[in-house]
Amino acid sequence: MAFTAVSGDIPLQPGTQAYNFWASGAITKGQGVTAIDWSPSGEQVYVGVPPTSSNILVGVAAYTVASGDPVAIYGPGNLVACKLSGSQSAGTLVGLYLGGMLHNLVAKPKCAVVTKGVTSSGDGEVLIIGNVTYA
Repeated sequence: MAFTAVSGDIPLQPGTQAYNFWASGAITKGQGVTAIDWSPSGEQVYVGVPPTSSNILVGVAAYTVASGDPVAIYGPGNLVACKLSGSQSAGTLVGLYLGGMLHNLVAKPKCAVVTKGVTSSGDGEVLIIGNVTYA
């Protein structure tokens, strides 16, 4: 399996496992997003920064967009730069937290493994593994 390292604004290329959605509210590059709404016809899915913690992670935004704009989201299988909350060490399982940050104190589900940690909130790096539920 190949991984895509996201460190800058890059154009979408086939095979990067990025998905196209629509922004529900402003989204900053590196923020984690969750599904917010679907269009009445079902043709557009809107993602946004979660209003509460413990939401399901859809992925991490590839670039900054305004509300209503199309946005590319990197999902499972991608190694991405992201926003981490608090002190997070490499190897820690994290989930989607307030403000689109990823944090290890989220009850469930965990969705990524920290590969480049931080000692206080800031820019880190994770491997998105999907939503993991455990006892």
